Amino acid sequence: TSDGIILDISFAPKQAVTLQNNSGLLMFDTPVNITWDTTETVANSDGIIDTIDLFLLKGDGTEVPIVQGLDAVSAVDPADSTVGLYNWTPGAADATSNARIRAVFHNILDADHVGVDETDETFTIIGPSITYSAPADPVGETGLSYQGTPYSSVAWNFNEDTYKDL
Repeated sequence: TSDGIILDISFAPKQAVTLQNNSGLLMFDTPVNITWDTTETVANSDGIIDTIDLFLLKGDGTEVPIVQGLDAVSAVDPADSTVGLYNWTPGAADATSNARIRAVFHNILDADHVGVDETDETFTIIGPSITYSAPADPVGETGLSYQGTPYSSVAWNFNEDTYKDL
């Protein structure tokens, strides 16, 4: 035009990221799916999201990369093409409370425009634990005998015995 004004509008992609876990509690070494809507990915003809970065946001403010540069097309759930999927297994180093997952969606048309979303609810990542409650009468209830102070040292034979194993 005679005014010489050209508008170039690039939109930051915006998707909703979810963590498929209803309890708010994740265990070490137990896989969980991180999902998002694929509407704006390049898997669709008019999509603008080409790569995705996923981060664990720990309760202390630490941001830990889960995966970076994840290809949006290859991350489509084979069972549902409208869902992006990344299967993540938290480890012992990921232990935290008040955690969230942050997803960064990169615009193929303009690298300076990214969309960011976090899971709505916080969750906790813990390791496995074993809780033992001593029976009131360990000899009578289990047939096991012990030496020393009660419950401080117990000799158990879990193999070839005739007693009720715990």
